[in-house]
Amino acid sequence: ATGFFIFTHRQKLLRIRRYSEWLESIIERMPIGVMVIQGDNQMPSIINAAAAKLLVRKSRIGGKAKTFAEMFQIVRNNGRPYPNDELPISISRATGRPAMKDDVYIRQADGSRIAVRMTCSPIKHTELGTLGIITIMEDMTEAYLEESQKTDFISVASHELRTPLTG
Repeated sequence: ATGFFIFTHRQKLLRIRRYSEWLESIIERMPIGVMVIQGDNQMPSIINAAAAKLLVRKSRIGGKAKTFAEMFQIVRNNGRPYPNDELPISISRATGRPAMKDDVYIRQADGSRIAVRMTCSPIKHTELGTLGIITIMEDMTEAYLEESQKTDFISVASHELRTPLTG
């Protein structure tokens, strides 16, 4: 009976490992940034390639960071630091509910900024409570640029239509 249990236990472990590898593969290949922060940590324990591409660690720029916002150079559109407690990660952690912000910018090493829609949700376990926060980051830079160009075009066209023709 013991041999049967060990064989069955090994099969279960193998299935769990394969399932885990399958999930990791899916997350890694997603075209949007995905990261998981466990417990009260500031550092992600899981981060896919798309998220790593968006995020710039302050340690590469210089200095010690204390918060997630400082660590990854999270700023507002005007370039001022984003208060850590106003980020979706902090809101989701504090409320236990999903949170989303689309006014988040990540300052890059060259000084440019990437516009990001950041959506966070707690990872909950029925018995263990909140295990961490999953964060989805979508690069909105192109969409915001297109919207700005449309607004500018409409503004110019509207002005031109109001201006009398002179000949």
